[in-house]
This record gives sequence, C-alpha cells and structure tokens, in this order.
Amino acid sequence: MPPRGKDPTGPKPASTALAFYTEARRSALLAEQPGLDSKELQRAIAEEWKAMEGTSRAPYMEMAHKDKLRYEEEAATHVPDPAQLKSTEAKRPLRDPHRPKKAKSAYAFFSEATRQELSSAMPDMAIDALTKLISQEWRKLGEEQKAPYNAMAVQDQARYDHEMGAYHPELEVGEDEDEDEDFDGDLEAENAYLKRKVAKYKVKMAGYEKKIAAQESQIEELQAAKRAKTEKGGSKKVASTDEDGGATSKAAGSSNADVKKDDSHYLAWCRKVLGEAGELADDEMVSVYEAKGEPGLVKLLAKLYKAEHASS
Repeated sequence: MPPRGKDPTGPKPASTALAFYTEARRSALLAEQPGLDSKELQRAIAEEWKAMEGTSRAPYMEMAHKDKLRYEEEAATHVPDPAQLKSTEAKRPLRDPHRPKKAKSAYAFFSEATRQELSSAMPDMAIDALTKLISQEWRKLGEEQKAPYNAMAVQDQARYDHEMGAYHPELEVGEDEDEDEDFDGDLEAENAYLKRKVAKYKVKMAGYEKKIAAQESQIEELQAAKRAKTEKGGSKKVASTDEDGGATSKAAGSSNADVKKDDSHYLAWCRKVLGEAGELADDEMVSVYEAKGEPGLVKLLAKLYKAEHASS
C-alpha cells in the first residue's frame, strides 16, 4: 500500500515498541529533567530502552505486535483513491527487477491461503467483501492456529535477509514491461508512462553507444598504424625514430623490444598474432591496448615475442 504521506486516506503505519515506550515515558522524563531538548530527550529514552530487560519490554512489544496486525488488516481492506494512485504512479521511480522480493507477513500468508479457499466456495463474492471476511477470520484465530503462518513469515524473512545480503543494485534500468498499460483515456498518466520508457531506452542506448565508440576508435587506430607502415614503401627495417610507425613498427624499433635489428621475422610474427588491422588480437592484447594504449601494446608484443622465441 502507498505510504500515508502520499495517500491521506491510507491506514496509519504501525508503531514500533520503542515508539510506544517513548510515548509513555516522554512526559515523566521531561518532568524529571526539564532542561532536556528534543534530541537529548530522545537519546535518554533510547538509552533506557537499551538497558531494559525483556520482561520490562514485553508490554510495549505486545502493543507493537497488535498495532502491526491492525495496520495489515486495514491495509488489506483499504482501497486507494484512483486519482492519488495515478499521481504517485507518474512520479514512481523505475524499479530494479533484480531486487529481492520483500518478505511476507504471517497475515499475508494466511490471506493467500484463505482467499483461494473462499473464492472457490463463494465465487460471486466481491473482492472488498472477501478481503473483510479474511480479516475477520484472522482475528478469530488463536496463537496456536497462527503458529504455522508465523513460522512461514520467519522463514520468508530469513530468505529475504539472505538474498539482500548478496544483492547489488543494478546500474542498468530493468527490462521493459511485456505489455503496454491501459490508461482508459488518461493522457497525463500515459504521457508519464511513455517518458519512463524513453528514459530506459536512453540509458541502454548510451551504454551501447559507448561500447561501439570504443571499438571503432580501436579499429581506426590499428588501421592508421597499418597505413603508416604501408606508406613507408614496405621497408622491412624500421628506425626507432618513426613517429607514425604503428604498434608493430614501434615494437620492432623500441629498445624495450630487445630484438635483433634485422626484424623481418619479428614483423611477420606481429602480423600473425595481430592480423592486418588488429582483427586477430586476443583478449589480453585488447585489454592492454584499452588500458595503456599503443605503448602498452608495444611492450606486451615484445614480451610475448621474446618468451616465445627464447629458446631459438
């Protein structure tokens, strides 16, 4: 259900045990220490709560439990204002489809099991009436009858905690919906929906365009190296002072290459492992080129050549 701040008609959220204790203790503590400001007061109450034993906390824990059941029952029967739903839907951020599903409460498990049974027995019953009947049946249950559903809730909470521990929010937006929504002529809601879809496509396309641009840049640089080498007239010896000799030529003339000045064999080997335009480069070569550029690739080629021909 939507939070109360977004839906004024929604049920009041359940209070915690600490909230109930704070409400009961605030006036007395202010009377004892009238100089406390709001932050100091809250801190003092929190410290008292931490020091309390389980038996002292029990009344407030029970109040919180009952208030949680109250909220779940009210939320199950609450019908949000359609106009409010459309307004919040237009502002709702895109959800990560990989995020673990939230844990269910004991009442939710009971509601699922009972709804199916009652729907089969009374197929003509309206949804609102069915929901109210389920809520009434839940109130009639004793603690022993609720125990199986409480156990299911504990187990599902453990599942959720485990999955959240391994969950890492996705950087990319989730996949598109399988089917378009039906807006019943509400142009404002449909416009908001289409804007969200366009935003998702833009995020995806930006990622693809970045990858394509990087690949095209790499191909252009390797092709430029090939053209520069060809323009030298096919010379098999390349001086170390060449400025545009390409990756293989620079490696041949580099002092780091540690190869013979008669480098025809080395150039042939470079063409063998790189290809004419870098199309044969393996993953290591591509990674080094992307990370360190042409100088890094030159050093890697010289190292690989030296290792491969060390025994010769």
